[in-house]
Amino acid sequence: MFPGALKAFYEVARAGSIRKASEVMGVSPSSVSRQVAVLERQMGTRLVERSTGGVVLTHAGELVATFARAVILDFDTLKVDLDDMRGSRRRLIRIASVESIVSGGPPLAMAEFKRKYQDVSFQFSVMPAKQVLNAVKKDFCDIGITQNPPPDPDILSVAHVAEPVVLAVNSSHPFAGKEKVTLAELATIDLAVPDENFGVRAIMNDAFYREGLRPLPTMVSNSFEVLRSFISASNGAAIMPLRAVKDVFGGAHLIPIMIDSEPFRGGAIHIVTHAERRMPRILQAFVSVLAAHI
Repeated sequence: MFPGALKAFYEVARAGSIRKASEVMGVSPSSVSRQVAVLERQMGTRLVERSTGGVVLTHAGELVATFARAVILDFDTLKVDLDDMRGSRRRLIRIASVESIVSGGPPLAMAEFKRKYQDVSFQFSVMPAKQVLNAVKKDFCDIGITQNPPPDPDILSVAHVAEPVVLAVNSSHPFAGKEKVTLAELATIDLAVPDENFGVRAIMNDAFYREGLRPLPTMVSNSFEVLRSFISASNGAAIMPLRAVKDVFGGAHLIPIMIDSEPFRGGAIHIVTHAERRMPRILQAFVSVLAAHI
């Protein structure tokens, strides 16, 4: 039954479409459909409901999909570990990361790891925090890098590094000489903030909610580059991770100011994987290098 029919069903369940699953597997849709039908006969029940818009799993299909996921992921991990034992480390490591972390750490980690393991290659995608977690949960990537992920039974944090969220200003801002600012002070200034897809925004919303404050942002963006440009071109300020301030400007053009609030001080970068997936040894080794560089 494995890997043929079960693998085909797993890809259909993951993609929500026989056609999309066939593209992933590199076979015809009719072949995938036949494999799913074989599995349904073996299970003795219908696993999917077909429609013009794709497929929907039945209750039985949900149970089989959970089983298939565990079996196939463990099989893939075992194969990688066996290849490692034979001296072959040919492996594509897929990484999904939020924008604020892409400079410095991850590229340096990939370069160092590549020098040691020549057969390893990388696929690095930048996306908002919610999409990073979704990519991990749907196995579109092997590891995710994000800021303060919310609790999720499907997500496992395998390493984390402290990364406070700060107020960034230019040298002419009235707050430029301050060592720290309060939330009440933030509520009085023109403030640029990341949009709701960013982990930083969740930290900010939580902190202001605790204090009963509801500041109205002057500008909202899904790009830290836009936030930095806003600060440089105006007398405004922006909330962002410390790394997003220093990596681009080296702390020379923009000034980071600590925010006197526990949610902001407790910020951290997390390297996450799917909770049900056992990491191959080669991936564990890369995570160690990545955490050190971050």
